[in-house]
Amino acid sequence: GWYTIDYPERPGAVGLVVRVLDDNGAMLGESAVLFRTPRIATVDITLPRAAPGRSEFERIATAVDHAFQGSATEQPTAAQIEFVAQAVGSPAIQIAQYVLARQLGAARAASVTRRS
Repeated sequence: GWYTIDYPERPGAVGLVVRVLDDNGAMLGESAVLFRTPRIATVDITLPRAAPGRSEFERIATAVDHAFQGSATEQPTAAQIEFVAQAVGSPAIQIAQYVLARQLGAARAASVTRRS
């Protein structure tokens, strides 16, 4: 990604260091010091690859399926989606998109089964 950082001009030489921190404040990467920083500068930072883990879809699926407690997700109401979103700590739109993906997957599977 890219970011814009505005800072006031200061007389004299100013150095710039950019650090990338994770959610817990641990440093993931740091740029070299850029001395006499120009008004516009590009700072590249290469971060280590994250350890492989579950995808966002898998994390949402696990949380939502647990929150619905195995009840049908074919036609949840807006209130149910909002309730589950609050329960799992995800935006309601992500929950609705997951439910829609499940509905489309089920419809596709039914369509393929009927053709066989």
